[in-house]
Amino acid sequence: MSGEKGKAVRILRTMLDGGAVPLRILSTMAWQIRLLLSVRVLKEKGKSIEEIARELETHQYPVKKCYQYCNRFSERELKGILAKFLEANRNIVTGRFIPEQALEIAIIR
Repeated sequence: MSGEKGKAVRILRTMLDGGAVPLRILSTMAWQIRLLLSVRVLKEKGKSIEEIARELETHQYPVKKCYQYCNRFSERELKGILAKFLEANRNIVTGRFIPEQALEIAIIR
């Protein structure tokens, strides 16, 4: 497991051991990736932070943070990450994996 993925799994386990709800973690991560993807697409269209925040109906602070970091990922990468989280959700809902396992698998892949 690469260093970043290993670190992410350790953080996930710490959160779970501290009582965090797996589906809440998953939904938060998915929201962040969707926001990064949306900001990236709108930034490429030449929109400002203010315009993006208004269009997405969210506060400027998370948009500003995403604006700074969204170019670290391609649109394809962000869509792939989001697909992993959607698959994790499906695996949880269908009972294929327990929530903790589904989250860990999504991070490792």
